[in-house]
Amino acid sequence: MHESGEQGRRECERGQASVELIGVLPAALLLVAVGWQLLLAGQADFAMGYDIATLNAVEQALPLVTVAATFQADPSVMIAHPDVKDLPDLKTRTLLIGQASETTFWPWLKAKYGFSDAQKRPYSFSVQQFLADKNVAQQGYATSEPYSIQKGGVNPKVFLLATNGYPPYAETIVTVAKTVKDKPDMIRRFVEASALGWKSYLANPAPGNALIKRDNPQLEDDLLAFGVARMKDFGLVTGGEAATQGILTMTDARWKQTFDFMAQAGLIRRDVDYRKAYTLELVKQTKVLP
Repeated sequence: MHESGEQGRRECERGQASVELIGVLPAALLLVAVGWQLLLAGQADFAMGYDIATLNAVEQALPLVTVAATFQADPSVMIAHPDVKDLPDLKTRTLLIGQASETTFWPWLKAKYGFSDAQKRPYSFSVQQFLADKNVAQQGYATSEPYSIQKGGVNPKVFLLATNGYPPYAETIVTVAKTVKDKPDMIRRFVEASALGWKSYLANPAPGNALIKRDNPQLEDDLLAFGVARMKDFGLVTGGEAATQGILTMTDARWKQTFDFMAQAGLIRRDVDYRKAYTLELVKQTKVLP
């Protein structure tokens, strides 16, 4: 979700930073892939990223650097029927897991809770199988699938993986090493404007939602309101260290946790210098408290 984009652009203009928002594709992983192509081709200064993907890119010697993190908690969730008390109880359920998740949170779930590939079935990005079978649990996004399931007549149990220790940030701001070296003030102003945009959006979502509906008129007002409410409930943007260090903040400790998980799961080589995937210097200069 990019609700803060227009508010952030206005803040950039006030700070004398020229910003052009380039729309690419709606799916998050496709956004990351296409955005990185634009970055590496010198056609964009920033793109959306995800810690695990960025660390894998650094492993491949790509000069990508994360400068800020929008979501302090990854919005990935497991969704279960009301009789499920906690995540460990899903060990006896059929789990709908998407292919991309096999290199992100699925290895973490298997290591932490003993889930197995035998109980996994493909997730088709529809909630119909969940609604039809009480033995099914599925992956989702905190701001999306639970809404559809509620509309389908089930009040689900929603488990935010980050609350249970899944470490990555999400919807990060990524640039290239050359830009970090040559244009640090531009990056600082962009990060500050983005933080102000998110603060503005969470305080008053109406202007941002109007722009979203202009480009996506099929979106329901109730879904947008649900998304904002869940972002606030889970502290996705303003929780964790952001509450005291400022929106979009990051820490060395969190990056190390993500790298350690990936190394243990065989998702990255242990000899990779994970510190090349991010810098804290610029986000530390922008302290926009919630």
